Amino acid sequence: MLESFVNVINRGGVIMLPIILFSTYATYLIIKKWIYYRKVQKEVYSFVPAFLNIVKEGDLTQAKKISSESEGIMPRIMSAGLENYEIGKADIERYIHEVVLEEMPQLEKSLSTVAVIATMLPMLGLLGTVSGMISTFNVISFLGTGDPNALAGGISEALITTEAGLITALPILFFHNHLATKYELIVSNIEKNIMKFLNLVTQDK
Repeated sequence: MLESFVNVINRGGVIMLPIILFSTYATYLIIKKWIYYRKVQKEVYSFVPAFLNIVKEGDLTQAKKISSESEGIMPRIMSAGLENYEIGKADIERYIHEVVLEEMPQLEKSLSTVAVIATMLPMLGLLGTVSGMISTFNVISFLGTGDPNALAGGISEALITTEAGLITALPILFFHNHLATKYELIVSNIEKNIMKFLNLVTQDK
């Protein structure tokens, strides 16, 4: 099987190398981002409800303790709000907004890179097609069309790189869309929980 795979790569020509490298890198980014989003979702669905219940009970000392001892986006956001609890709602919101702006790049990181790679892969496949057809016409110009074996190399390169570009791009595009949907859901949940927190800590002000 490995020998067959190597043979396909060899027949696909030099363009197969960037296709393999970019698709492998995109796969790494997708797995890394999926794990990260799972972690953030766990914060949203486990840390936040427990934290808000403590705030609702009025035990701000305990709330500060668990937010400062916990790692992640939501604990940092909530901690920023609690540290400025004594000031007005507008100022608390401003401090929280600053933390959110600092955390957003980490949430968005790599999504655009995955999208670019998903767009590049079919184009690399097309480039391989053009390269293969040029090779074929070069052979024809020297040897004519009488020897099918002489033409097979260029045609094989053209077809294999096109197939490789599409096969690698489609799942990457699918998972990018999946991650983008997760990103939007996480941002929406962060915003809703920030509003819940602000309503709790400022309702008596």
